[in-house]
Amino acid sequence: MPAPDFRPIDPVPLDARQLQATRRQVEALHALGARATFEFVLEVIGETPPARRAWIARRLEIYAALDADMVAAYGADRFPASPLRLVPAHG
Repeated sequence: MPAPDFRPIDPVPLDARQLQATRRQVEALHALGARATFEFVLEVIGETPPARRAWIARRLEIYAALDADMVAAYGADRFPASPLRLVPAHG
């Protein structure tokens, strides 16, 4: 079977704070389970111009075809640890 046509999406123009907020929201959505994720994806598709819906469908197909054990073996099933932020001591 040929490898899926997988190319990373273009970088999203979010600053570090927005990326952290999005990460937390995705983690919370994931914790709600498959049904909540399905409902979210349907809402996104519903708000997407029809010409772009095929792109979303293809992305879903590609991600759904990934082997869960392989993804886990590479550590791609979880986010990397959040960077620590040093706060200078006062005093």
